[in-house]
Amino acid sequence: MKETMLSVTAIRTGTVIDHILNGQGMRILRLLKIYGSDPITIGLNLKSSLMGLKDLIKIENVFLSKEETARIALFAPRATVNVIQDYQIASKYQVQLPQQVEGLLRCPNSLCITRLEKIPSSFTLIELRGRTGLRCRFCEKVHRQEELIEL
Repeated sequence: MKETMLSVTAIRTGTVIDHILNGQGMRILRLLKIYGSDPITIGLNLKSSLMGLKDLIKIENVFLSKEETARIALFAPRATVNVIQDYQIASKYQVQLPQQVEGLLRCPNSLCITRLEKIPSSFTLIELRGRTGLRCRFCEKVHRQEELIEL
């Protein structure tokens, strides 16, 4: 007899962010800045037949905007967002990388003007040797996603 066990409980209404790269769940939660009174469930190092290990976030009574899902795509480009209604998936879509990222991350270049003055950061996404890179609008340096600093 095959055993079935849910690692994370179901939610009635809200959003499930699935297929997050292992180790990126907490970063995604910080980027979303959702600290309300609604329950949030975070699954870290969950088994996945597709990814090996993955992270998962369930946010009850909250639905994400297009801008918020674009933030997720920066650090989990293969993540999917499931909109839940009455314990069922009402809709499901894959996150899309934005072309521009404004005021969300800090440039890692210590000489960038955004580090020296109160100027919101601005990055343009570019292709960097088969990976996504971000070019700072001000210092024009290109950085890998993992180099960027959260605000």
